[in-house]
Amino acid sequence: MADGIDTILRRMKTGATQDLLGKKVRRLTDSSFVIETPAPGSRRGKTAVYTHDGAVNLLTGGVLGDVRYYEPHRLPKWNIEPNLLTVAGHRGGGSLARRLFPELSKDDHARRARDFAERAGRERREYGRALDAAIKRYGDVLGHHTSGIYNPDFPSRVKDILRAHLGRMNDLTHASIAHYEASGRRTPWRDSELKAIARPAGSMY
Repeated sequence: MADGIDTILRRMKTGATQDLLGKKVRRLTDSSFVIETPAPGSRRGKTAVYTHDGAVNLLTGGVLGDVRYYEPHRLPKWNIEPNLLTVAGHRGGGSLARRLFPELSKDDHARRARDFAERAGRERREYGRALDAAIKRYGDVLGHHTSGIYNPDFPSRVKDILRAHLGRMNDLTHASIAHYEASGRRTPWRDSELKAIARPAGSMY
């Protein structure tokens, strides 16, 4: 599904509007979209601007497989409308996760936290392998490297691959944190064994 939505978004012309998976999507610029999400009990929904990847995630659930992780919310003391992944690790992350996933018990949240941590660890290892291969083929960079893509002189397709790995592992890591908090664990995620699983020793990011 994500690949199909990705293709549709790429083919949309600037200014064009299309209904996709129950949401109204308008292409704002070459790299941004305005998406209106339905509001319960209202004819009009709320709108927000998203990058291409952000739009795909909101429409399909991305690597996490559920759009609830990416939907924006109006929350006290936030000057933006964050999604669950943004709130994870901050006050209210656990309660928001419990509200968004009422079908999950505390044990379910704990299991999902571990699953996402393990997947994040695998994604980090894949990123490391892709980066090592790029360095061997295209060369290292002297001095300060560019965050994520490491070497700004890598070909665009290589940088896209590295960014994709980083995006997926970040989403998986923050989802793990959100579910860990929702499970009612008193020890912070950063001090639990899940951090070592999600961020294996020797990983750069």
